[in-house]
Amino acid sequence: MQRYVTALGFGDSAALLSAGVVSGGANCILFVVQLPVVMRAPPTLLTPVGACDVVSVIDATTGSMTATGGWTWSLLPGSSGSTPGSVTLRAYKASHGLAAVSLAIRCPTSSDGFILTADY
Repeated sequence: MQRYVTALGFGDSAALLSAGVVSGGANCILFVVQLPVVMRAPPTLLTPVGACDVVSVIDATTGSMTATGGWTWSLLPGSSGSTPGSVTLRAYKASHGLAAVSLAIRCPTSSDGFILTADY
């Protein structure tokens, strides 16, 4: 089933914390996330569920996170390239002020995450 529909987050934010990050413009940040399985086709639909945050600082000693909420999430069209093994999520927040380095995604509860769908 994960070849058609894949869930990210939902209590497993550790998989999202290793996302590579590049700048996506003044109000956007792009996160390249490896999918748990290769989907049958590049995902074309992203459904955010709940509220996932962008983490700007993770304290190495305490593990505490500095996270900001209020982001709008979307799938960057054509983001998976020729293989459906990764996807680029676009986080939008006007005047967020974060530099696109060492950022991560955090889905704070097991009810928060993203559902990716590939066309059948």
